[in-house]
Amino acid sequence: SIDNGAGAPASAPAAAGDTLYVGVGGKLRALALGGGTGAGPYRLGTERWTHDVSPRAVAVADGAVFAVADDVDGAPGIVVLE
Repeated sequence: SIDNGAGAPASAPAAAGDTLYVGVGGKLRALALGGGTGAGPYRLGTERWTHDVSPRAVAVADGAVFAVADDVDGAPGIVVLE
């Protein structure tokens, strides 16, 4: 994992289709690769959804997002979201 500068670890990103998946700020986040809508720094709709888990690694395959985390119900584990 990498440090995002805010003290919270961030996972390396994974992209599929028009969505970027990354763990940052204590959440797994799905972000629009196009940057949402707007002009310049004023953008809306970049974050599609979040899930409360701090992933160390993120992967996307067969229509699912896989997140490896240390805090899945208090123990290390894998979260699979479809």
